Amino acid sequence: MVKNILFTILVILPLSGFSKDLSFCERSEAVKTQIETLLNKKCDQIQTNDLGKIWELNLRSRSIRNLKTEDFSGLVNLKQLYLEHNQIENLPEGIFRDLSQLEGLFLNNNQFSRIFENTFKGLISLRVLAIEGNNLSVIENGSFDQLSKLSSLRLGGNSLTEIPETLFSKLSLVQEVSLAKNKITRLPTSVFQGLHKLRYVLLYDNQISEIHPDLFKDQIEFESLYLNNNQLASLSPDVLKNKKIKDLGLSNNLIADISDIFSKVKDINALALTNNKIQSIPDGTFAKLNNIERLFLSQNQIRSLGNNSLISLRKLKHLDLSQNLIEHIPNQLFSNLTNIESISLRHNKINNLPMYAFHQLNKLEYINLNYNELITLPNALFKAKAQRKEFLDIKLEYNKITQIPKTVFDGTTIDINKTIVRLAGNPLTEETKTMLIGQLQEAALFEEWGIPDGGY
Repeated sequence: MVKNILFTILVILPLSGFSKDLSFCERSEAVKTQIETLLNKKCDQIQTNDLGKIWELNLRSRSIRNLKTEDFSGLVNLKQLYLEHNQIENLPEGIFRDLSQLEGLFLNNNQFSRIFENTFKGLISLRVLAIEGNNLSVIENGSFDQLSKLSSLRLGGNSLTEIPETLFSKLSLVQEVSLAKNKITRLPTSVFQGLHKLRYVLLYDNQISEIHPDLFKDQIEFESLYLNNNQLASLSPDVLKNKKIKDLGLSNNLIADISDIFSKVKDINALALTNNKIQSIPDGTFAKLNNIERLFLSQNQIRSLGNNSLISLRKLKHLDLSQNLIEHIPNQLFSNLTNIESISLRHNKINNLPMYAFHQLNKLEYINLNYNELITLPNALFKAKAQRKEFLDIKLEYNKITQIPKTVFDGTTIDINKTIVRLAGNPLTEETKTMLIGQLQEAALFEEWGIPDGGY
């Protein structure tokens, strides 16, 4: 009797406590090989408790086309799973059932066309889900309902044309949603409803023609809101009502009138409106943007600038008005830009500059007036010489300048030792050339003949 009991114990103990995963060698080849490498064991030597030692599994670029339901079974402590750059089209239901500790799942650059409701079942700890660069055209409603801890959802570079209204409704902790580089034409009004922690919204490179005024009603503060490269012809001021936005991208749209878009916004730090159809900047357009530091308005059709259109931008550091149709600079346009470091006005039609245009700009380091219609410069373009910590780079190339008053660069208004003057491509008279060479011989750099400038 005792002998039989002992035999039973000897048989049962190995099977229950230290049994090998009998199906492990039948897992997908790429999965099996990588786990063998991580554990330094052959598949027939791997035990169930060995799998709990794996925290990260890298299966990038393994030419994987299909995965088996059991491929990740037993990986109960896995935190990061990388499956990018394969040819996976589908994931079998239940494949993630043991991955309750997984925090990052990366599926970029595969061939997924559809996400099913139960695809991510079991991923209750997931924080980052990336499915960019696939062929996704359909995401079933409820697909993300179990991902309550998700903070970053990246769906860019797919073929999505629409988003189910409640697709994100369970993602109360999400901070980043990327839908960039899809084919979305409209977004449901309540698609971001309840996402109070949302800080990064990437919607660039779509075909969106309209943003509902209430689309972001539950968001107060954005780090990045990118709506670049869409079909927006207008934007209601209610879209940005009471919002604090660090970086707002509206470039490459069809916006013509910006006079009231920013009238209800709370704060913007950087604003890009490059390549729209803007024709004028009336006074008051940027009245609420007291803390803006970067403003990009290049490649529009701007002809008219209100004399006080920039008056509230005291913290502005970088201003780009290049590649427009500006002929005239109002007398007081730059007078309040006391923190400005760079101004680009290249490729306009400016034929004269007002007296004292840059008088208050003691922090100015760079002014680009290349490719305009300037014939001369005013006597008092810069303020009486002040101590400068940085170099001043003055670009005046490829205008029509023939003469320059002696007082512009005579050393009383600028610090010659910290000044770079570029005048290539102008029809300067010999008298003016001689004068400038004499005045600027101690300049940090004086380029009478130079290379055409193509930058900012």
